[in-house]
Amino acid sequence: MENLMISLNCVTPIFIYMLVGWYASVRRVVPREVFSRISRLAFSVLLPFTMFNNIYSADLDASFPLPMVVYLLAVNIVFFTVGSLILFRTEPNGRRRGLSIQNIYRSNIAIIGVALAQPLMSAEALSAMCIAIAVLVPVYNVLAIIALELCRGRKVSTGKLLLGMVKNPLIFGSVTGILFSALGIRLPSPVESAVAGLAKTGSVIAVVALGANFEFSALRRNVRPLTKLALNRLVVYPLLMVAPAVLLGFRGSDLATILICVAAPISTSTYTMALVYDSDDELSGQTVIITSLFCCVTLFLWIFLFKQLGLF
Repeated sequence: MENLMISLNCVTPIFIYMLVGWYASVRRVVPREVFSRISRLAFSVLLPFTMFNNIYSADLDASFPLPMVVYLLAVNIVFFTVGSLILFRTEPNGRRRGLSIQNIYRSNIAIIGVALAQPLMSAEALSAMCIAIAVLVPVYNVLAIIALELCRGRKVSTGKLLLGMVKNPLIFGSVTGILFSALGIRLPSPVESAVAGLAKTGSVIAVVALGANFEFSALRRNVRPLTKLALNRLVVYPLLMVAPAVLLGFRGSDLATILICVAAPISTSTYTMALVYDSDDELSGQTVIITSLFCCVTLFLWIFLFKQLGLF
């Protein structure tokens, strides 16, 4: 019963945040397009404070997760490479192939992941997760650009890859937090309080805005590919990626971080990038919606299973 309650406590807030956003959108409390701007505000301004504060407020020496980060990097690159080779042979639709490749590895760890981890982990473990995010997010973006450019038959621009890494606000917030912590720089108490307050709102507002963008009217056109993508993202790929971590001896908060990183829904950025790179933007948006909705069920089951097995 205790493990059941822990699992519920982790997932229930995310579901409520999404439900509030969906309700506000349906009731037209504000126009739907406003939520897109709110989502951009959360990603560009508030979530960097979340990344910064989680690292800044923890003991960096005690929480630097080198083995975990190395494992996550390795498993994502391996699955991206193998999955790309398979999909270039089995998926004839180039516009859909780019989404399928991203669906293998690219999870929404910055929004859903952090929101889920907050009630599950200690401050040190949450700091370690943010460090992992700081490493994974640029890798996710680089691999996504490579996949999308190759799927439309173009060469990959190294300059575009580097520029995207430098401009990413989540990387900026994480690197700033690492620098402040490593150099022992402390903010004045009032500033610390303000930063902590902004950090708490970041993931909440992002998930509320995500819930507000749910729109089910166009789902019927893509039921079969959407079902396949959602099952792979939330069930199949997490199983394949977490099993080696268990065999390698990862336990506790490190294993919890690995699970959240690989079992979170597909990143919301896949939809934005689909528009830019002429990928299947309709299916991309629907995949974001469905995986974000059903992750409340699958992540609950994953967390409950691992708690029952004594691995967390």
